[in-house]
Amino acid sequence: MCCAYDPYEEYEFFKHTGEYAEFEDSVERTEIEDKSTVNCNFITSMYKENVLEDNIPKVINVCKQFIYLTELLINRSKTDKYNADNDYNYLNYWLHDKINKIDSDNICKKSFFQNLVSHNNSNNKLSKLKGKIRDIEKNILDDMNILYILYKNYNEIDKILQGSNSNKENILEYAKNCAVEYEKVKDRCTDDGNKFCETLNTFKKKYEVIDLCNYNIKKWKKRTLPSLIGNHESLLPECSPTENLAQKEVSQKDEKMPQTFQGSPENNMKTITIGTVVTFGIFFIFFILFKFTSFGSCFLSRISKNENVRDHLDEEMNHLPYTSEYEHVNSGNTSYNIAFNSVV
Repeated sequence: MCCAYDPYEEYEFFKHTGEYAEFEDSVERTEIEDKSTVNCNFITSMYKENVLEDNIPKVINVCKQFIYLTELLINRSKTDKYNADNDYNYLNYWLHDKINKIDSDNICKKSFFQNLVSHNNSNNKLSKLKGKIRDIEKNILDDMNILYILYKNYNEIDKILQGSNSNKENILEYAKNCAVEYEKVKDRCTDDGNKFCETLNTFKKKYEVIDLCNYNIKKWKKRTLPSLIGNHESLLPECSPTENLAQKEVSQKDEKMPQTFQGSPENNMKTITIGTVVTFGIFFIFFILFKFTSFGSCFLSRISKNENVRDHLDEEMNHLPYTSEYEHVNSGNTSYNIAFNSVV
């Protein structure tokens, strides 16, 4: 299908790939429900002659996801750095990427969007994109795909370094991906005025400025990430001995931390479970002994005897003061009687 291509040089939104990737992940994780307010049924009637029948449901799903993603971006809270054009250009790229993975030859994105809006004219969010969705030529889209991969891998590196996970080794795999993609376009940028090259150079500077000496990376002792251009590991600056020592101390702490924090909940749960089982088991054993054996009656009899002995002792102790007092009185009277008899 022959689409009408306009000159297209919109790359600024790639610098915000990390933010857009979060919304994209949300769309991928969410099962989009059929809503009466969303109409993607036009796809079946309008593209059934050009698009394979098995691909029609896939395109319909992209249609629903596109509407959902548009609403997420427009409804989100805006910051001072918010730029609506970045959102629109990202949505234009996203729509191209998803549809081209299904059918890259038979669906013009501009006309697709126009049909989408005409069948969902009550959706104010989609109306904001009027005039923003344009067809992108394949060679330009290929360049955009490379930029997207580069910035997405860079954001994964940054996320790992800034995160609490002590294992930073995964950044090397993302760095390798960056080098592979950068190799495809590194010889294309001789004109600094080219917007694609400006965006590519911005990525390169962000990538090369990362200082790894503050992180514990056992398999990489260089100050910077692996070179984007060829294998020049020997030329990269190394961390100083002081910084290596700091890395070692961090490594030792990290090795202890998982045992303390990650193991504790499991150990605590095991302790609680064992304690509960033991307590219940002891209670159950005593219940059986009391209920069905002579142990219970003997034990109760012994307790009863102990209580009788205690009661008897209490009675004797209570009786002693009275006895002592009685004897004291009698003793006095006896002495008196003896004295009286003596006088007689």
